[in-house]
Amino acid sequence: MFKNSHTVFSAMLWTLASASEDQNNITAEFGQNVTLTCQAPNNDMIGLMWRRADLGEKYVYLNREGQPQPQEQHPSFMNRVDLKDTQMKDGDVSLILKNVTLNDAGTYECRVFINETHPWKSISIIYLIVIDPPDTPGGLFQDRSVGVEVGLIILVIMIFVVIIFVVCFGINGKRQKAEKCLDLKTKYKCLIGALEKGEAAVPTFHTSQFGN
Repeated sequence: MFKNSHTVFSAMLWTLASASEDQNNITAEFGQNVTLTCQAPNNDMIGLMWRRADLGEKYVYLNREGQPQPQEQHPSFMNRVDLKDTQMKDGDVSLILKNVTLNDAGTYECRVFINETHPWKSISIIYLIVIDPPDTPGGLFQDRSVGVEVGLIILVIMIFVVIIFVVCFGINGKRQKAEKCLDLKTKYKCLIGALEKGEAAVPTFHTSQFGN
């Protein structure tokens, strides 16, 4: 009688524990290791399962009778997950996910299998959020690209200013030279200079222009 009462009492405790499953959000940065916490009522578990609904029939982690089942594991989590306590003492079945990526974001569910009377029960549901910090490759390259764009804009503006300066200086210089040549005092020098540079020709005269 006492044995049956103990069984019923344990079943009630288990039902209450499973009904009040833990749900929380965890935020991790790209490349970090993150712990998905899960606490079972005791350590008399036959099986442990960490799953994500979007992975289909494969699991994040599966353990039967204390032995991992890598053949049932999704390829993206191979060699990236470990139990926080491999002995699962005191019901600690928390899972460590290493080197998280943006694809790891999602809802993770922890389930344990106690015995045939109490099959797989959901203990913890965790929503993992993965962010890309500024010092990671994505953020760093993004910041660099913005800096490069600003630098190119400044360079183009500087080149444009230099071109305008050169053109204006050249026009002013030519104008000043033209004004000098128009000065009566410098006409002769300008003519001699033009002759020396081949920019002007000495006029030729025909004898027919002067009489016999």
